[in-house]
Amino acid sequence: MGTPSDHAPLAERVEELLAGGGPLPIVAAGDPVLRRGTEPYDGQLGPALLARFVEALRITMRAAPGWALRRRRSVWS
Repeated sequence: MGTPSDHAPLAERVEELLAGGGPLPIVAAGDPVLRRGTEPYDGQLGPALLARFVEALRITMRAAPGWALRRRRSVWS
């Protein structure tokens, strides 16, 4: 899986992720990227790009194994 450059602006990294089409790559537990710090979000994505990114996240969540189970739990909790 190609990962977007760590030094590119956030909008470029999101565009690169979305260019692949389909569900976004899911990082497995234990991957070193999960130990990196985060960067603050302060409106770096325009409204259209943010909407596309959120939709891609939804598609990825639904395509992930176990999605229906997680959804059922959230309805009952």
